[in-house]
Amino acid sequence: MAHRKPKKPSIAEDGSARSWKRLIPNRLEEVEGALLSFESFLSSGPVAEKTRFNAMLSLEEAVTNVIKYAFADDREHGIDVEARLGPSEIVIEVSDDGREFDPVSAPPPNFDLPFEERPVGGLGIHLLRKLTSRMAYERAGGRNLLTLVLELDP
Repeated sequence: MAHRKPKKPSIAEDGSARSWKRLIPNRLEEVEGALLSFESFLSSGPVAEKTRFNAMLSLEEAVTNVIKYAFADDREHGIDVEARLGPSEIVIEVSDDGREFDPVSAPPPNFDLPFEERPVGGLGIHLLRKLTSRMAYERAGGRNLLTLVLELDP
């Protein structure tokens, strides 16, 4: 399955798309500060409360998964996060130098199995699929790049 990178957000009439960037160290205690900053960024634009909540939850899930599962060592790694707010959508890009992992092609969880028989994992990816309108993944230059797109007016 080919994974196309979603188009960048539409450019505002004044020629700008607002953006937010953050380098998050791979420690869980760093996530809260990044989320507060991201919420402030989203609150300064025309983002409905539900969309803001979904964007924040998507970012938290993506970054937390990278912190918990991407790195094979105990060294500090940086997770680059960028969000662009255009007139019609929010585009969030999460980039890391961890193990290669494509969440877009991961199989959906089997909800037909009894809970105690389900394998551990996969629910976070399922959540991201439900919260976003599009997801894309690519591996380039030894880095994972996950792109999440949320429509402002779904």
